[in-house]
Amino acid sequence: MTDVMTIKQLAEYLQLPVTSLYQMAQSGRLPAAKVGKHWRFQRQMIDEWLRHQSAWGSRRVLVVDDDDLVRQTFRDSLEVIGCQVCLAADGDECLALAERETFDLIFLDLVMPGKDGVDVLSALRGRGCKTHVVLITAYPESDLLNEALKHGPITLIRKPVGIAAVQSTAEMLLDLRRPAMHS
Repeated sequence: MTDVMTIKQLAEYLQLPVTSLYQMAQSGRLPAAKVGKHWRFQRQMIDEWLRHQSAWGSRRVLVVDDDDLVRQTFRDSLEVIGCQVCLAADGDECLALAERETFDLIFLDLVMPGKDGVDVLSALRGRGCKTHVVLITAYPESDLLNEALKHGPITLIRKPVGIAAVQSTAEMLLDLRRPAMHS
């Protein structure tokens, strides 16, 4: 691989989706130069950026949703901003993970088969879990949401959720302040 990479080469190098890298380059979160209509990345600057990311330390985030595509989108979006992401496909899996591990933030689908988001939130709070929960729902005016609000302060984001909304919500709630990169 050469010292200057295309976005596709960078995606292969970092094992991240091209779309996430494109968004990061456009927003200035990734050291990049635009040559004509194409982004270019210097390997040395990318390696330095990776060292900064590693030194900063990552936050642990749990994503709970019964939709595999939603889980994968959240994982890709959050890993790009330096989070370690665990995934759970249902409420039982979420509770089992929360029993064994500590998370800095939980994204929780409100409507799921089996244990819904309210059941999971109630169980988490009942176990003394104080982790901030972001409810994800396509039904913001539902009775289920009103029930969830009884379990303390939460943040709500509507489905369909864009990558930028996932990242900005996590950055705000986790107070992700990264060292500035010089380009």
